[in-house]
Amino acid sequence: MTKFEQLRVDVTNRVKAEKQYWDSLHEVAKNFGPEFSKYLELESNEALDSNGDPVAIIRTGRNNNGEFEQCAYWQLDRQGRELSFILFLRLPGKNSMHTEVSLSVKIALSKPDIYGTSLNIKTGSMLYDVTCEEINGQLNLFPFFDALYEELQNKINVQSL
Repeated sequence: MTKFEQLRVDVTNRVKAEKQYWDSLHEVAKNFGPEFSKYLELESNEALDSNGDPVAIIRTGRNNNGEFEQCAYWQLDRQGRELSFILFLRLPGKNSMHTEVSLSVKIALSKPDIYGTSLNIKTGSMLYDVTCEEINGQLNLFPFFDALYEELQNKINVQSL
């Protein structure tokens, strides 16, 4: 094999590995809302807006000129080796399903090893990544969900006003 042919093989391998890398991050982003809903034990992803119309409690998307925009997972933002998206929550109070508080959290996903199965994930305000490992072929996001839940509680806490 010539050196040029080796370069062509290397390019093909890189393109394949890069596609697998981004596909794996997109898969996490695509399933993030439903997985977080399961973690929260939501029976329904439906609250009510100020007009009494149904709205989703959990949505994912991106920031578009300072506004949340729901979009397809393949349209999420990439920066370097990170895929980021906005988790937008409309949280109802205890006594009704009317939205009382809306929160948005930027979430960034990356993999420490392009070929590995673990995932590094963090919010915009977390100082360190939370590493989530694959268990029996399934990515376990619970360590991150635990940290995210604590962050949401801190944002809602009356002392944060």
